[in-house]
Amino acid sequence: MIQLSEAMDNQTGDGTTSVVVLATSLYEYSFQLTRRLHEAKNLLSQGVHVMDIIRGFTFALTMIEEPLKNISTPLPPRNDSSLEPILLQIATTTLSSKISSHVAPTLARIAVRACLQVGVSDHTSMLDCIHTIRDKGGECQLVEPIPCIIIPDDPKKPLSQAIITSKVAVLTFDLNPSSNKLGYVNNTSSMSTEQVDRMLKHEDEFYKKLAVQVRKLGINVIILQEKLTSAEDPVPEAAAKLFIRAKITVLRPFQKEQIRMVCDVSGIRPIVSHSQLFELSKDTASAHVFDFKSINPILVSIPYIQIVPETVKRNHVSIVLGGPKLTAIEEIDRALHDVLRVLESSLLSNGVLPGGGACEMAISAFVSNKMQSMESIHGTVVESFCKGLEQIPRLLCERAGLNPTGCMNRLKIAHSTEPNCKKGIFLGEQNGIFDMAEHGVLELLENKLMLIRMATQTAIQVLKIDGVHQVKS
Repeated sequence: MIQLSEAMDNQTGDGTTSVVVLATSLYEYSFQLTRRLHEAKNLLSQGVHVMDIIRGFTFALTMIEEPLKNISTPLPPRNDSSLEPILLQIATTTLSSKISSHVAPTLARIAVRACLQVGVSDHTSMLDCIHTIRDKGGECQLVEPIPCIIIPDDPKKPLSQAIITSKVAVLTFDLNPSSNKLGYVNNTSSMSTEQVDRMLKHEDEFYKKLAVQVRKLGINVIILQEKLTSAEDPVPEAAAKLFIRAKITVLRPFQKEQIRMVCDVSGIRPIVSHSQLFELSKDTASAHVFDFKSINPILVSIPYIQIVPETVKRNHVSIVLGGPKLTAIEEIDRALHDVLRVLESSLLSNGVLPGGGACEMAISAFVSNKMQSMESIHGTVVESFCKGLEQIPRLLCERAGLNPTGCMNRLKIAHSTEPNCKKGIFLGEQNGIFDMAEHGVLELLENKLMLIRMATQTAIQVLKIDGVHQVKS
């Protein structure tokens, strides 16, 4: 069951609780069929063979798609203004079951706006283009304007005050010449004074040549990659002095993910070696340099700055996540990750379904109607499949404080008599049975199909193990 929940989370980002509840319910009803329980209600006096149950469940799975498509609603195109309210309803439904549901309205609006700004790409996941900043004691907000690059700032030397117009390059090689295989060594304890002086002279010449080449290319801001040197300071003191004289700003080292973000947004390629840097000219350097459009400080607990490139190649957005404690922010971050996964699937989805157990009741009514023409054992197994599905709305009734028996009877009547019925259990200011589509409780068609299939296959897998034990006993 743990693996099932993890698989559901990896596939869709939601439905981890529902898939476990459904799998255990299906197994429970099927397990009862394999035992001779004379005193239990609605069960056969003789046990049903495991293979009969597996065949019945597999047959029932072939019938779930038709009733779901009957009650589904196609999503509008991405450029349609009516898409945003639907995505907002999907995001709110996803967040309503999270621990951080108290920030669901705000987080849903932020997630939908970020999703629409980034869009869906065939090459990269949407999650790779949405970055979060944790602000203890702050509030959740979407950084404006978008798209932009958010990087850490140095409070002692604020970049936003030092730079007005800049050309930026990304260097992924180490500035220390000993790391560039120039024949230098870091350990000077075994060297004579003359050798040390000669080495330092060569280093100064290397740094001077480096600074001259950088200025010749018109670059005045350098972004370095983190953890490429064993030295404490990635910018040696001699190099730092020369860069200051040449009016070149070196930002604090970036992580690999931040380097990739900068390159994706601006459309540039990093400079990977000192030899490549020295071979560049002003004409060929354009592929490795981008211009600032604006640069602004972000007022959060940890200093950050917002860089907006002149030309944007791939949209990236940043979201500030605030909360009273770090544990609360981590929970909000997890909820945001889940809802972004669902929204990404929504942009590729064929339709949406009503939530609140309406899908399970629609399948149960459809399959029960088909069950009348089945033989006795086959029909009994399919009936157990329907009972397992009905556990989802039954649990919602109990959570809402409603009478499960009365509510389930009314739902069964509604789904049996009304064509394409979308009624389910609504949990809100007024709990009860309502049309889920009208109340904005929506789920994705593909996610629901995957949830039911994965839960059924898991129940079948456990049943096969039971069958092996039955034969041995």
